Amino acid sequence: MNSPILTTTNHRRLLLGSAAVATGAAITSSLATQFIAWRVDYHPALGVPWTGHLYAPWKWLEWQASAWAPNAEASFRVVHAGLLGVTALAMFGAVAASTARRRRPIRHEGVHGTARFQTEPEIRRGGLLPRRTGAAHAGVYVGGWTDLKGTTHYLRHDGPEHCIVIAPTRSGKGVGNVVPTLLSWPASAVVYDEKGELWALTAGWRASGADNVVIRWEPGAAEGGAGFNFLEEVRLGTPHEVADAQNIAQMLCDPEGNVLRAVPGVRAIRAAPARCEKIGRVLHANRRARRAEGACRHLCRPAARGSPGHRCVRAFEGGRTRPRP
Repeated sequence: MNSPILTTTNHRRLLLGSAAVATGAAITSSLATQFIAWRVDYHPALGVPWTGHLYAPWKWLEWQASAWAPNAEASFRVVHAGLLGVTALAMFGAVAASTARRRRPIRHEGVHGTARFQTEPEIRRGGLLPRRTGAAHAGVYVGGWTDLKGTTHYLRHDGPEHCIVIAPTRSGKGVGNVVPTLLSWPASAVVYDEKGELWALTAGWRASGADNVVIRWEPGAAEGGAGFNFLEEVRLGTPHEVADAQNIAQMLCDPEGNVLRAVPGVRAIRAAPARCEKIGRVLHANRRARRAEGACRHLCRPAARGSPGHRCVRAFEGGRTRPRP
C-alpha cells in the first residue's frame, strides 16, 4: 500500500511537468509565429494580429497551408529546423534528468530505526513531566531532562505501568532511581534490600516524613529485624494442628521438594521422612512447652535445662541416636 505522502508528491510532480511542457510548447510556437511574421515584414496577408505585431501562437500552422506559403518556403524550413532542434534538446534534457534522478540516492525513512530523544511537548504528553510548567509532580524517578536554559527537570512516572531499570553493577541504579523514589514515595512499598543499603538510607525518612510503619524483615539477622516465629502459627487444639505441623516439617526438611517430585536417589527419599519424624518430635515438645509456659520456644535457642524446651531438644537428640527398628 502506497503512502499518502508519496502519492501526493507524485501527483504534484506530474502536474508541474505537464504545465512545464505546455508552457514550453506555447512559447516555442509563439516564437515560430513571430519569426515568420518578421520574415514577411508583417504583410497584411497574415491577418489581424492580437495587438501591434503580436499574433496568436498557432498562426504559423495556418500560414503554412495558405496560398502564399511557397513564397516563404525558406522561412518555414528555418522554423522546422528550429522546432526539430528544440524538440531534440528537450528530449535529451528529459532523458538526462531522468537518468540523474535514478542514480541519485533515495532516502528511506526509518531504515536504521526511528528511535530518537523526545521533545518537551512529547515528554509532557507522556506524563514524565507535569502538564503545566511548575505544577506538582510525583512518581518513580526514571531520569532527567535539561531544557534550553540549562535547567534540569526530573522525569517521573506516576502511571499504573511497571518500571524496570537495567544497567551493569555499580552503575548508579540505586542512587539514581531507587533511593530518590523511596525518599519521595508517600505510599506503602515492599523493598527487597539484600545488602541493607536502602534500609540505612531511606528507613528514617519513610518513618518520619512519609508516616509509614517501617518493618525490617531479616530472619538471619542476630538483631534489628522484625521477629516471626512460624511455630506460633500452628493452630493447636484444632483439626488443622497436624496438617500445620506437617507443612512446617516438610518445608524445613525438604525445602527443594525432592521427595514430592520423586527425584531419583534412595538416600534423599529415605532421609526426608526421618527428618520429618524428628521435626515432628520437636513440634510436639514445643506444644507441651506452649501449654506449660504460654509461649513456644525457639528451635535455635532452647530453654534452661529441665524445662519443656530443653526436653524437646533431648527428644530430638534421642531420636537422632536411637537405632532404627
